[in-house]
Amino acid sequence: MDSKEKAMKIKMLQNILEKEYGITSPAELMEAMRNMPKLDISIFVTTPSGKGCLS
Repeated sequence: MDSKEKAMKIKMLQNILEKEYGITSPAELMEAMRNMPKLDISIFVTTPSGKGCLS
């Protein structure tokens, strides 16, 4: 990815963050990330059927 493409993707992300979440600065983004609720990822982890527990 060249620098022009990278800059375009960064600008697109900044536009999405502003439109969807009202985030207009890096400080606001960091604050929003700190205030996010914790996500329990164990709901996405399952054991393969018929395999039992991993040992």
